[in-house]
Amino acid sequence: MSVVPTTTLAYITIWPAGSARPQKLSNVNSVDGRSKSNAAIIPAGTGGAISVFASDSAQIILDIDGYFVPATTSSSLAFYPLPPCRVLDTRVSRGGPGPFSGGTSRPVAMLSSSCTAGVPS
Repeated sequence: MSVVPTTTLAYITIWPAGSARPQKLSNVNSVDGRSKSNAAIIPAGTGGAISVFASDSAQIILDIDGYFVPATTSSSLAFYPLPPCRVLDTRVSRGGPGPFSGGTSRPVAMLSSSCTAGVPS
């Protein structure tokens, strides 16, 4: 994930859709207002989606580069890489819907993205 803050950004939190937002989790922050990137492993939630919360106004860019199979599968600890693919880019110049407003969250349907074709449900 990458963030391009409008000014400064206290934090971005990403969690499985359908679950309560973690109150003490920051996946990436930019208190100096510079663009930043980070990697995180986030399980898909309701409908194969994740939720993203921005504390302050920022552009959000999410890429997917692999997956794990369900824990009930014998190879559940194996990571299955995918070619890196952009799932969300809020930048209007890239065709996105515009930045997250501060203090808001949005669901991101990961499994319905063209990036996850061939990924088991």
